[in-house]
Amino acid sequence: MLMGIIQKPTLRSYFSTRRIMSTPGFRDIISRNRLELICKFLHFVDNETMSTHQGPQKLLKILPLISQLNKKFLELYLPSQNISVDESLTLWKGRLSFKQYLPLKASKFGIKTHELCDLKKGEIVAQHCGRGKKMNKWYMKLFRKLLNTSVLNALIYKSNTGKNIGQLSFKIELVEGLFVKYASAVEHKMPGRHASDNSVLRLTERHFISRISPRSTKARPQRRCVVCKKCGKKEMVYWCEACDVVLCIECFRDYHTKLNF
Repeated sequence: MLMGIIQKPTLRSYFSTRRIMSTPGFRDIISRNRLELICKFLHFVDNETMSTHQGPQKLLKILPLISQLNKKFLELYLPSQNISVDESLTLWKGRLSFKQYLPLKASKFGIKTHELCDLKKGEIVAQHCGRGKKMNKWYMKLFRKLLNTSVLNALIYKSNTGKNIGQLSFKIELVEGLFVKYASAVEHKMPGRHASDNSVLRLTERHFISRISPRSTKARPQRRCVVCKKCGKKEMVYWCEACDVVLCIECFRDYHTKLNF
């Protein structure tokens, strides 16, 4: 989802350390090699149970995901009386027996899906994909479409609850929420010292260094830096008021730009 917002020419570009290309957020949450392996081996069906599958064989690679999403959509959304069945085409130029040609679509060649849409709310209630011969990796293209559909429905659901938010802002909030939720699972595997505070605000909001506010007992209070306190450095007089943590000047940038420092 974040790659759809921050677009770069290649997957490896997101992990570049060159100054003009660097986006540290990607490197902080996952390594490049691990992401490449996930993309290479990601699938949605247990290969050991493929022989016992009773559904459409030609959609076996993606059918469990379609069925699960349709089930969730019907649980969460109550469609109005005004519904329609729409045709959608997911671009695919590779070899595929059920690839179709629709000259009126922007992407003329691809995988056609039928979508049950609510005309009043705009949400997609259910989806159905055409059938055909199994081909390598075509289902990944369809997976990305299903992911975008899920995000769109989530945005509409949130808007219907009275919380109006733009699509870009919603996607950023969603990515930040996932970042916070799963950061702790990744954190202990990453090298370096680890922060006890996994709040995404530490990494995304604006922060300013300032002197610690004076107290009634001390005109110039001092405390240890939360990053380098284990190294035995002297006490500091600076802090980040927004995060309520004491930081030395050298550690201020690391604390606010790295998940693990």
